[in-house]
Amino acid sequence: MLRFRIPLLPWAAALLLVFSPALLPVLMGFALFPGTFRGPGLGLLLVYLAALAYTRFVCVMDIDGEGMALYRVNRLRWPEVVAARSRRVLFLPYLVLERTRGMNWWVPLYFTGPVDVREALRRSVDPGHPIRSALG
Repeated sequence: MLRFRIPLLPWAAALLLVFSPALLPVLMGFALFPGTFRGPGLGLLLVYLAALAYTRFVCVMDIDGEGMALYRVNRLRWPEVVAARSRRVLFLPYLVLERTRGMNWWVPLYFTGPVDVREALRRSVDPGHPIRSALG
């Protein structure tokens, strides 16, 4: 089984961008008045760090020869996939999997791990499988 995670530095930067409207005034106040980083500022920083740790723990994809698990909850076996296609959303690559039952899966191809996600998916499915066709 291979485990892939969301890349830490880009995700931390994106999360910081989301938190910046609230965090920027606190950091500016700290720069102008050193020693005032208490109360709401410290709480906001702790919330940011907790959100970063939580998403780093939850945003996981496990791939093996029988199927995959996405976000520690969703499980898929390779025979369930009937079609696959590549898509980009905000410059991020995804593989959209149509299944025999349930909703489509948007599998992130930007996760990092011991090997490239695309290569792991290619090696895990049989020749002629829709995933292999979609990845080229």
